[in-house]
Amino acid sequence: MPNEPAAPTNPTDPTTDVPSDDPGTALLLTQPVPGVAVLQFNRPAKLNALSRAVVDALNQRLDALRDDDSVCVLVLTGAGRAFCAGWDLSSGDGSPPAVTSAYDAQRAFADKRPPRFAGR
Repeated sequence: MPNEPAAPTNPTDPTTDVPSDDPGTALLLTQPVPGVAVLQFNRPAKLNALSRAVVDALNQRLDALRDDDSVCVLVLTGAGRAFCAGWDLSSGDGSPPAVTSAYDAQRAFADKRPPRFAGR
């Protein structure tokens, strides 16, 4: 049986299944091409479940992107096999916060960026 290479263990590599509870690596921001920002939940071992720290990081990133005129498109995605499993009940953060803070940040981003469709 041939030896298979060891799985990568880099927590910033979205192809790995390394849990990342650090808000700095639990939510990754990349800009693969000019004008496009990709925010990726990076807790694949927890199916990208949210914690209070991740929601706070998401709100901060959305606020910064809202004010960045170079960003025209925002893609929100999850590493691994799930986008987001919901609230991480094992995070120790108790019940999930009211969704209004995350909704308000997302709405503020959307309000500043009216939808544009290709070909129109």
